[in-house]
Amino acid sequence: MDISNFSVEDFVLDASFRAWVLNPSPAMHSQWQASLKRYPSKKSEVHQARQLLLNYVQPAAQIPAKEVDQVWDAIAREIQYEEGRDLQKGKIIPLHPNLLLDEEESNATEIVSLHPINQWKRVAGILLFCLTLSIIANLFLATPLPPEPTMLVYMENITTEGQKSLISLSDGSSIMLNSNSRISYPKDFEGEKREVHLEGEAYFDVAKDASKPFIVHTGNTSTLALGTAFNIKSYKNELREIALLEGKVQVNDTDLGKELVLQPGDGVKLDKQNRNLSLYRYDLEMVTAWREKKIIFNETPLHEMVRTLENWYGVHIIIERKPGTDLLVSGKFEDENLKNVLEGLSYTARFTFEIKEKEVKINFN
Repeated sequence: MDISNFSVEDFVLDASFRAWVLNPSPAMHSQWQASLKRYPSKKSEVHQARQLLLNYVQPAAQIPAKEVDQVWDAIAREIQYEEGRDLQKGKIIPLHPNLLLDEEESNATEIVSLHPINQWKRVAGILLFCLTLSIIANLFLATPLPPEPTMLVYMENITTEGQKSLISLSDGSSIMLNSNSRISYPKDFEGEKREVHLEGEAYFDVAKDASKPFIVHTGNTSTLALGTAFNIKSYKNELREIALLEGKVQVNDTDLGKELVLQPGDGVKLDKQNRNLSLYRYDLEMVTAWREKKIIFNETPLHEMVRTLENWYGVHIIIERKPGTDLLVSGKFEDENLKNVLEGLSYTARFTFEIKEKEVKINFN
């Protein structure tokens, strides 16, 4: 595998790397050891990515080696004390593995003869002691005490029709929230993740932090990034769309059980009704238009055109006479008022309109 251009983010998002770190097999271990030998300059990134992944796995507690040594030494002293009279030659074979190795190296030739009954008693006692120690370790030491709960203060920003909002987060990230949208986020990010929840549309410029992934939740879909720029559109009754401008993100939908990794220029469309998650190359101008005060329709369905204009201008649109067929609308407008936009669309879509304060009536010919 060519990992010459891999960053910490790339390693974290790589499925085979995650499997090697969290659930290794001999084959995977050989594969990644070979990759590291080929690209030794990547050891630092691999170490950081590995630590980041392991932060999400709670390891079982282990008895410190020093304490294990003390237990074995105590057992050896006790046996030496109780059985000293039974030894034929005043020498006892130590039980600790390290001591056994030392004993072999000293070429000791003394032979120990123990009474069979006492020997079985000692063996049974040692086994019972070790079993008890194992049970205690599993019941108590392997179960860490839960950390003190941290009370997070959540902020919420809501935009109505015709509004947009620029939000600065505590980590240095920024969010541009589109019309008729809602986003909630912690006032200060705590722990090992930066998580926000979105309804509607927003553009994210995420500050880099390899130790704290940035995750955007939209329903059952989550978008994970370490430091990047992307746009998410998730309005009710419309396709959910994610477009990556910079960096790399991982998109996961728990409902569909699918996961995709995006490169710059990639977009994802999620069709809940047809249970489909598809990858495509997006039009940059279409994605960034709303932030640049542009309205672009490119064979856009009528219902989406209506929603866009309602959100943009804060009006309510009524279709009094619908078109005979499924209409697709096209047009491009930059910082125009509603009347000019409707006039431009009416020539090709063949409709008349009437604007009365915050209400618009449209009749197709």
